[in-house]
Amino acid sequence: MLGPIGPVCVFGPNNFPFAFNGAAGGDFAAAVAAGNPVIAKGHSSHPRTTQIFVEEAFEAARETGMPKAMIQLIYRTSHEDGYKLVAHPKLAGTGYTGARWTGLALMNAAHNGVETEDGTFGGGNQFFAELSSVNPVYFLPGALKERLDECVDEFVESNLLGVGQFCTNPGIVVLQEGDDAEACKSRPQNTWVAAPEGFSTGQLF
Repeated sequence: MLGPIGPVCVFGPNNFPFAFNGAAGGDFAAAVAAGNPVIAKGHSSHPRTTQIFVEEAFEAARETGMPKAMIQLIYRTSHEDGYKLVAHPKLAGTGYTGARWTGLALMNAAHNGVETEDGTFGGGNQFFAELSSVNPVYFLPGALKERLDECVDEFVESNLLGVGQFCTNPGIVVLQEGDDAEACKSRPQNTWVAAPEGFSTGQLF
């Protein structure tokens, strides 16, 4: 819990390349802080950004006397090689942030190994994931009756926060039929249209 478990691979998402990069952010920092060497997977949407982060991390590791192999970087691989990587017997765990389907496929490989002509390769590795979701939101009739405008504002703000790239972005809204529900359905579209181009501050408007 408070010590190293062994080499850890970190997959960062395509959004927020500074906050959740394979070589920056919570998974990377936690792994290094606990003494685990990290293999950072550079995302194909921002390979140079990841390279810069890894170069800085490598220099910091060198200056503080860490082993040379403490920080490593790989770029895009085939899906099959990615599965073998997370399942590899010498890898202790993987941190992944991204799409649900990809995350579940990698998790299955990490846990159960990869089937090859020679049998099952690896498996039994830890897998830590933050996956996408449709994030359903339920507006109950009483809430809409008491604070319709506030509910709509909060919903729209969550959609526009980070230019819609936050994992908490609502994907489905469930309403009980009625006049307040109809009002709730019509108002967000007008607010989205009125939003300034590139709006991403999360301010109510």
